[in-house]
Amino acid sequence: MQSKGNSVQTGSANARRLILSWLAAVTVSSAVVTWPASAADLKITFAELTRLLQGIATGTRIYLNNVQGRLFASQSSVKVSNTQEYPIELPARTFRILGSTYGYFVSDVASSTVKLIPVNGALRLVVNFESDGPEAMAMCVSGGCALADILPDVQWDNAVANIDFVPIRFNGSIAFEVKAVSVGGAARAVCKGTADFLERQACSLGLPFANRTITQLKADLPRLLRDAVNQPGIQQQLAEGLKRFLVLGPGGEIAINNITVEPNSMTVSFRFNTTAN
Repeated sequence: MQSKGNSVQTGSANARRLILSWLAAVTVSSAVVTWPASAADLKITFAELTRLLQGIATGTRIYLNNVQGRLFASQSSVKVSNTQEYPIELPARTFRILGSTYGYFVSDVASSTVKLIPVNGALRLVVNFESDGPEAMAMCVSGGCALADILPDVQWDNAVANIDFVPIRFNGSIAFEVKAVSVGGAARAVCKGTADFLERQACSLGLPFANRTITQLKADLPRLLRDAVNQPGIQQQLAEGLKRFLVLGPGGEIAINNITVEPNSMTVSFRFNTTAN
């Protein structure tokens, strides 16, 4: 006969394996365990959590585009893992020159590589973007817009977004909330041509507006990305998707009571909703 102490020890060990298997999105259904009825705590390092969630993280896609009317080009959106796409509100930056209104529009910028790394108190999603062609270009909004084709473009080389997530309790399960976003890379205004006087003048007139657009994008993108990923729909889908792994055979469903985040780890307080017969 198994002693009470051994039963609790066995349950704790199996609980750890359950959580780790669940976080790795691997369902374990064949184990037979005698579960402890009381709540328990489990400490998981962010390095360990990063390894387990890397496969899920690489399914994240961010797409930035606010050019209207282009064939096959959708609007800005974010998709985490296999959830549906959620919109990113990305306004154009408008300005007036010589009686016409122009706008700088972000054009067809998609994430190219995504990886997850542990940082102090969070998991960081490092999103690199492709850099083929200009990332933003001037287009006509209203008026004659004689300079539309010769205003400078915005080129953003090595564009990257660093998105820091922290685990949170969400409806008895676990989701991940964005607490900070930063963007990097070398953004600059690029003249389309300087062959004649009109091109040089157009570039000279447009450079302040292109540089202002760069400044605004760098300031606004962190907030826009944070708000997009923290949408309730994404949090709910993450929680529901993860919760279905919180069952292990006769042990029943696990409910998350609390999550405490430390610099290099998190502690999950949980309980079993059912008891084995």
